[in-house]
Amino acid sequence: NLNLEYDIQRDYLAAVGYNFNTQPKGISPFSKMKSKSKYAKPIKDFNFNLLPSTFSFRWDVNRHYGETQLRDIASDAYIEPTYFKTFFMNRQYGLSWDLTKSIRLEYNANNQSQIDEPDGKIDSEQKRDSIRKNFFALGRNVDYRQDGSVSYNLPLNKLPITDWINVTARYGFTYHWNAAPLTADFATGNYYLNPAIGNTIQNSNTKQLNSSFAMTTLYNKWKFYKKITAPPKPKTPKPKVDPKAAARDSLAKAAGDTTKLKEVKPPVKKKETEYSPA
Repeated sequence: NLNLEYDIQRDYLAAVGYNFNTQPKGISPFSKMKSKSKYAKPIKDFNFNLLPSTFSFRWDVNRHYGETQLRDIASDAYIEPTYFKTFFMNRQYGLSWDLTKSIRLEYNANNQSQIDEPDGKIDSEQKRDSIRKNFFALGRNVDYRQDGSVSYNLPLNKLPITDWINVTARYGFTYHWNAAPLTADFATGNYYLNPAIGNTIQNSNTKQLNSSFAMTTLYNKWKFYKKITAPPKPKTPKPKVDPKAAARDSLAKAAGDTTKLKEVKPPVKKKETEYSPA
């Protein structure tokens, strides 16, 4: 490219992440309560967790530096180079916590900040010190987002009279904050926040109530319904009757004998031994 003296494009990226996952064992302080009442089940099943189920954190830095020098081919006039620089820092958070077996909390947040750099080429210690100062101050927040939800399973299914009902309540929310752009002061070459522009805020929330009914469980509370829907009982097979034995039993009963007649076997003839005279 004859019109281009040089073009420098550099990208820097660094990231650190942390994830925590566990299956905490809930604490049930009333699980050993001695009560035969079926309505005490919600109290016995009461529990809570001291640790979250998951926690995640990510921190990344993304910097781009661009410097372009054009060439004046018509004359030897010097053209000032142009610079394009961005320096962003992102922090992300995530949390999931089963406060109890029925209450669940979820939260996510993302914060983006910009590390302001002096104009032009970074060619002096003063400019580099300004960048370091803004970096360790975590930059200037320009965008922040968060969302979360809380869900709760009502313990209606733990009571005998309402064990056929499942109800879940959920509340969700979102929040978004966006900073106003900086305004340039051409007289001094500095940038400032113009109060006439201001920041932008958006938020929302949702409320949900979901229910389900197990009608079969409700119908089974009636004995008549259980009787007509119960599977038929298996029939016991009748013992096989030997015709000969039945005939003998009938003869014995006719003769007034209640015992079974035994089959009489014919006598076995013994073989006679012949002796011959000496």
